[in-house]
Formats: sequence, structure tokens, C-alpha cells
Amino acid sequence: MYQTAAVFVEDWQKEREETAKLFKCLTNSSLHTHISGYNKTAGKLAWHITQTLTELGSKLQIFSTDALEGVKCPATVDEMVSIYQQFSEKIATIVSGWDTAFLHEEIAIYGMKATRSQCLVMMVKHEIHHRAQLTVLIRQLGLKPIGIYGPTEEEWANYKQNPPE
Repeated sequence: MYQTAAVFVEDWQKEREETAKLFKCLTNSSLHTHISGYNKTAGKLAWHITQTLTELGSKLQIFSTDALEGVKCPATVDEMVSIYQQFSEKIATIVSGWDTAFLHEEIAIYGMKATRSQCLVMMVKHEIHHRAQLTVLIRQLGLKPIGIYGPTEEEWANYKQNPPE
């Protein structure tokens, strides 16, 4: 749980930068390419991450409405990244103005009660979870993912080291 809005914003800035970098590993054609055994395209998964910003953001009173509800996945990676960055930055800006009382106020959300702070943790973890899935899809598409919490196999090779077994 985040004790202050500033602690969330610091964490969020790092996570949102990594998500945008991962999105940039995709190509326009890969957004709509189906992978055997998985019913979502990489584009739909990236778009789900993006749409969650406004869905959850509206429930937390960050946004007055869910601006991306029902909006179709963009046709280009650049458009996806731009929309993601726009809303993720707004989250940082708005939450930075929250006082501790508002952050720790309990709200009803998805059939349960939680503080806004707990919901922000849920939002970050949700993004990390789907970012991991997207990393696997990127590799299955024959593209090169980035290392987020550690180097990828390709990055180890650039360091002229063998990856750990």
C-alpha cells in the first residue's frame, strides 16, 4: 500500500516508462497478429492495459468518465503509445495532488471495499502482470522484448555474458 501520493507517483513514473518502452517493441502489423493458443492479439492486450487506466481511473475519481470505454484498439503502435502516455501521465499529475486522507479513504470497487491506495497498488500490479504476458507474446511474434527488471537473452549477449541458467 502506498503511504503517500508522492510514493505512488515515483513508482508509477518508473512503471509507466517501462510499459511505453515495451509497447514500442511491437510493430503495426504485430498489433493484429493472432498467436496460436491465445485468443488475444498483442495489440488487444496492450490496449487492455491502456483502457484499464481510464476504467480504474474513473472508479478512483482520477477521471470523471471512462474515456476509453468501447474505443477500439488503435491501428498503429505510435497511436497506442501516445494514448497510453497521455492517460498514464494524467494519473501521475492528478494523484500527486491527493492528500493522505483522500488516498486512504475506503471506496466500493468491483464488489469489494478498498482504499484508493490499495487500488493504486492493484493498478500497478495489474499492469505488471499483463506486461509480462505481452513480453511473451512479443517474443512469440519474433520480435525482441526489452528487459524490465533484468536483461533479456539478447541484452545478456550485448553485455558479452551468458544469461544465468
